Amino acid sequence: MRIRLLGTAAVCVLAAVLATGATGSSNRRAVVIPFEKDCPVLTCEETPGSPIDISTTLTPVDFEAGLFHYTAVETLTSSKGSVTISFVGVLDLNSEPNETVLKGYVIRGSWGGRDLAGATVRAKAHRVTPGTGIFAGWVKITPSR
Repeated sequence: MRIRLLGTAAVCVLAAVLATGATGSSNRRAVVIPFEKDCPVLTCEETPGSPIDISTTLTPVDFEAGLFHYTAVETLTSSKGSVTISFVGVLDLNSEPNETVLKGYVIRGSWGGRDLAGATVRAKAHRVTPGTGIFAGWVKITPSR
């Protein structure tokens, strides 16, 4: 009888933890946004194939051994919302296809009704066609609260 009572208590505690954990974790669930953009020089805009609107301004920081280091401010917009992000990134011109990796944070904005200001951002993209400025990839936004 005692074992059954402990088992029942454990199940109740586990259910309570899962219920509150599910509620709490949904606010921290990452938002992943796919994109395709054209970056001719130091700006980027969405391509006709992109599921979102994009506006990006790049600022070169360093170029050495085929690695282009830069900062960027990017605004992503769709029917789900709009976020403005500050990034630091590295474009590896030695990789095939060329790949860029970025880290940053949301300056302001919301997506899917969630305020994402201050959220951590990671992004990754690859050059779609060699010799063009077209990149496809994703932005992952992880809320801080």
